[in-house]
Amino acid sequence: MSLPPRCYSDLLRDWAEYCISDESYGESIRVLERILGLSLSMQALETGVREDAGDVEAFYAWVREQLLHMLSGKTATVIETLQALTQDPSLSSTQCQMLHTTIGYYQRNLPYMRYDQYLAQGWPIGTGVVEGACDHLIKDRFEQSGMRWTPSGAQPPLDLRAVRLNDDWDAYHDFRRRRQHRRLYGSQGTVSPGTESIVLKMAA
Repeated sequence: MSLPPRCYSDLLRDWAEYCISDESYGESIRVLERILGLSLSMQALETGVREDAGDVEAFYAWVREQLLHMLSGKTATVIETLQALTQDPSLSSTQCQMLHTTIGYYQRNLPYMRYDQYLAQGWPIGTGVVEGACDHLIKDRFEQSGMRWTPSGAQPPLDLRAVRLNDDWDAYHDFRRRRQHRRLYGSQGTVSPGTESIVLKMAA
């Protein structure tokens, strides 16, 4: 059944963490109690968020690698990687078009993307778009009234919020459950949907 290690099911953790990615822990607990009639432990939810955000870096490891290439002055390597991806027959026409658009942008701006030199000089490399994204990603969630954070406390919900805002929520949690299954049971097999998800679909 690929059960998680703690008392809360994967589906309940999914729902709780989806709330937490946008609202405070306290408000998320109140919403879930209102809907489900369950009184959830804040400490258990914090632990679950910390554990379930642990695979975000692995989920985005390819993106991180390309970013580090760009910041170290190797944007041409990123272009070559993206060009190779356009040959993947499993990609949709929309995905291919997005790749070609991105490649074209990088090729046109390659002379100006000397980020390694800019960083060495201490120059800022952010843009208004990035600043706007930071406001939406961080400020809207983490600077609500009365909130105080430590770096270790903020990082897990921040990671999950990034997954949500990237529209990767379901894909990430499928990825996370497979890794959880391997850690707990040592199996490489396919993880089936949680029992609670199956029951909900049958009842719908």
